[in-house]
Amino acid sequence: MIDVFLITSGDRNANQEKTIKSLGDIQHTVNHVEFTNDINDHKKENDWFFILYDNEVLSEELSEALPIFFANSDKKVLVCYQKIKNTFNDETKMYRVPRAFRKGIKLQEDSLMPKNVELTRECHILNGGIEAFVYNQLQETE
Repeated sequence: MIDVFLITSGDRNANQEKTIKSLGDIQHTVNHVEFTNDINDHKKENDWFFILYDNEVLSEELSEALPIFFANSDKKVLVCYQKIKNTFNDETKMYRVPRAFRKGIKLQEDSLMPKNVELTRECHILNGGIEAFVYNQLQETE
């Protein structure tokens, strides 16, 4: 079981139901927060917490790999691949982002980075990733 923190993205096309459904068979509790700063003060019930924005979804490969990682890893942070597709210019960018943390890890202010950045150096990156779509506001008014 993990604690999932779902952050409001501000994207009008965000689909929280789709985001949560992408977790697949991962047992979880969902906590809705407005900002990353809210996560540090929130009580964690489980050994791991995972952060998603409400306009993101996990790939099937990642949702299948996460339970195995959470059950067997001795790491404190998991860095995932994130693919962001801009629908206005059809541009796709890839990033490495820390998204899963052991209970007790504190995040930097206004950031998804742990206060102890060194923890991200010895992390694992699993197959699959997090996908996000950025919808340009101009596109909707044309």
